[in-house]
Amino acid sequence: MEKAVNQKLMFLPQISIVFAGMGQVYITQNLNEVLNHSIKEAKKLKDEYISTEHLFLAAIEKGVSTKEIFETFNLTREKVFGALKDIRGGMTVNSPE
Repeated sequence: MEKAVNQKLMFLPQISIVFAGMGQVYITQNLNEVLNHSIKEAKKLKDEYISTEHLFLAAIEKGVSTKEIFETFNLTREKVFGALKDIRGGMTVNSPE
């Protein structure tokens, strides 16, 4: 699985900044959609903070490149959400830690 993910990542656009502070880095429209959707995921789960699981759920649904990777391994939002519910129990994300 890791090898397949790394192969997919090789074909994504990349940037490198040689000198810190030189130029402005912008996010793509799709990344913006994923970030905004992660906020909605947190609200659905009644969490006070955005955490990796919110980003992960958002990437499954909205991430153009990541969606393809997840589909390859038959990872759906429903499956991931079910596993998260089992792991979290009734806990919520109510602190940055």
